Order: sequence, then C-alpha cells, then structure tokens
Amino acid sequence: MIAEGNIFMLSLLRAQPSLIVQQPPAAAEVEISPMAPAPKPSPTVAEMLQLQEKGIISVQALRQWLGDIAGVAPTSL
Repeated sequence: MIAEGNIFMLSLLRAQPSLIVQQPPAAAEVEISPMAPAPKPSPTVAEMLQLQEKGIISVQALRQWLGDIAGVAPTSL
C-alpha cells in the first residue's frame, strides 16, 4: 500500500518530470593568480640620472645601481 505522502510525490513528479532528471553540479570556477604581485619595471638610466641631478639619490647610490644592472661588483671610491 502506498502512503499518502508518497502518492503526493508521485503526482508531483508526473506533473513536473524535470524533477526526476538530476542536473550535473555546476562547474567550479578556479582563478589562478601569482602569490606575489608582478614586479615593477626598473627605472631607466635617464630616470636615475634625473633623480641624482635633483638630489633625490646620491652619486654613490647611482653608481651602485649602475653596477647592479651591469652585473659589476661595487668598488670603493
């Protein structure tokens, strides 16, 4: 014997057969991002010369920076 609640479910499923078909779960969206922000571009030689001319960086700092980009070890003055 079918219980009263089951009859209601059967009639509901007959009225809306789409309830029987199970839809696949929605695909998960995955975003991959770097762990650290992208590095900022290095200043140009002209920009560094302007900073030195304005007194923002010292001659020694400019020499150090130029040596770093050239791959040369710093020398003492």
